[in-house]
Amino acid sequence: MLTSVDSAGAAARAGPRPRYSRLEIAIAPAAVRIARRWAAGQLAAAEPPPGDETVDEAVLVVSELVTNAIAATRAAGPAAWQRVWLVIARGDETVRIEVHDGSAVPLPPPGCGGPARHGNGHDNEGGRGLGVVAALAAGWGWQPGPLGKVVWCELKG
Repeated sequence: MLTSVDSAGAAARAGPRPRYSRLEIAIAPAAVRIARRWAAGQLAAAEPPPGDETVDEAVLVVSELVTNAIAATRAAGPAAWQRVWLVIARGDETVRIEVHDGSAVPLPPPGCGGPARHGNGHDNEGGRGLGVVAALAAGWGWQPGPLGKVVWCELKG
């Protein structure tokens, strides 16, 4: 069940309350699969649930963002917190996805590859996931977070 992020008073003034859910994910081989399944389950349980297309897009975005967060946290080394956090907030007409990681390294522009990537850009696999996120999301961005950074996007639905 998704949990409310607003107080009851704010919800009464602003309409229905957004609901959110958070998952802490250990960096492990099954992490991305776990994140995708969890996200799909949370959205299916939302009231009202988003449409199937939005759920499919959300699962794809979660896959891309969690994969990037794991790579960034690993690259940050053993001093970084070796977990990532996935947050899904369901509003009336949007789904907000946030992934918190343990790396303070800024994101590269979409399609440019990550800071630890090499290559001429034509065969570089890194960074393409952010292009997918940008194509699917109504908006996306990143900001410094308490343990590293937070990458977020919002989907219509």
